[in-house]
Formats: sequence, structure tokens, C-alpha cells
Amino acid sequence: MSDERPDDETEPPTDPEPNPDAGAGPTAEQAAVERRAFLRQLTGEAVVTSARLAGLSMAVRRGLFAAAESATREVGPTGSEPEGSVPAEAAAAVADSAPPAMPAPPVPPAVPAPPVPPAVPAPAAALSPRQEALLAGATTAVLGTNDSAGAPHLTASRFHWDGAVIRLPSDLFAARVERIDADARVSLVVADDGPDAWVAINGTAIVVSGEAVEAAMLTILQKSMTEDEAERSWAEIRASGNPVVIEVRPSRYLWRLG
Repeated sequence: MSDERPDDETEPPTDPEPNPDAGAGPTAEQAAVERRAFLRQLTGEAVVTSARLAGLSMAVRRGLFAAAESATREVGPTGSEPEGSVPAEAAAAVADSAPPAMPAPPVPPAVPAPPVPPAVPAPAAALSPRQEALLAGATTAVLGTNDSAGAPHLTASRFHWDGAVIRLPSDLFAARVERIDADARVSLVVADDGPDAWVAINGTAIVVSGEAVEAAMLTILQKSMTEDEAERSWAEIRASGNPVVIEVRPSRYLWRLG
């Protein structure tokens, strides 16, 4: 027999030896280099942006960037820093270099407006005996009030002077009562029996109503009546209307004594 093989028989192909470098991924050293490069770029951008927002100078920005770059070199492939984070040293440097925030100015406490004191008429000057006698002895007073247009409205009536206040009788629905409710400033003219003795008075008026009216009205009536006559007159006034008393406290006098 011959040792030669037939022409149609061939040797099975042998596999070439595998190439360890063909198709393999990057080595651990290359991965570490690429990771450090990525962290340097990301950290540098973060530091520069933070410094610009904090208003730091260019020299300070460069120093911070160098510190951040040095810190990223120490991060190996197995470092504990998560990928894409800013090292603590760089973040602390930015925080320490940022200018402190200006505190908001304190808001002063609201000061309440002082209460408006009530209007008090000026005290009148002391009267002489002659002046007191004129007011005590006269029988009629002319009361001047202000209407809605500011024009004077004059009415005459009996009155009583007690040394401090002038009292005049009236009715709740009288025009002068309505005018006093709108404007309490009034004027009075009281004349003596003689032609050359009179006094003009400026003052503030109030309207007395309710239970206090009876005593005030009887005082006015008793100036020219007996006590019994005043009681009967008061009963008639009370039955026929809604009596009130106008009280005027003088603040200024203008005298003419003959």
C-alpha cells in the first residue's frame, strides 16, 4: 500500500492562535486615565462656573481650578468619588472664597399714629361783675348757627347763664338743632336793656336730650317764673313736642358796656 493520500482528502484547517489585543476593550490603566481626564474637565468647568457666579477675580479662579485639577489626579479607578461629582476640596474652596451674602436691612416696626385729641374749647377769661350782671340779667339771646352752605342762621330765645354755660330751650326737630349736629361752632349776642350794652360770644354747643332735659329746662324757666309756673310750663312743653336744651360753652367774648 502506498502512504500517499487521495487527492480529495485534505488536512483540516488549524485555527490560528488568538491575538490577545484584537477586539479587546481598554485596559484598566487606560480606563483610569480616561476617567481622570473626564473628572478634570468636569471639575474645572464646575469650579470656573461657580467662581464666576460668586464674582471672584480671574487670579482666584485660576487658583481654584489648579486645586481642583490636583485633587482629581488623586482619584483612581476605584476611588470613592462618584463619577461626574465635584471633589470636596474644590467645593469647599469655592464656598470659602465666595463673598458673604449681605443681610437684608431690618424693617423698622410700624409706629401707630398718635390719637387725635378731642376738640376742647379754649377757656374763657374771667368776667368782671359788670359783665356777669349783663349775662345774668338779660332775658333774650340771639343764637347764630351755620347752615349747610356756611351762611349764618339766627334765632332768638330765652336763656340762662350759670357762670360757665349758657342754656337755651329748643325742640329736637328744630332747624338750629340740626345745624348744631352738623357744626357745633356757634355765636351768641346778648344785649342789656340799654342800647349801648351787649356782648358777642363765640363758643361750642351741644344738644342735651333725654332725662337730663327736665332739670336744665326748669332752670331756664325759673329765671322768669315761679317754681309752680315753671313746672306747669314744663308739662305743657313736654306734652306738645320733643324738648331739648342747647348748652353753649363760651371761648371768646366781645364786650360793649355803656
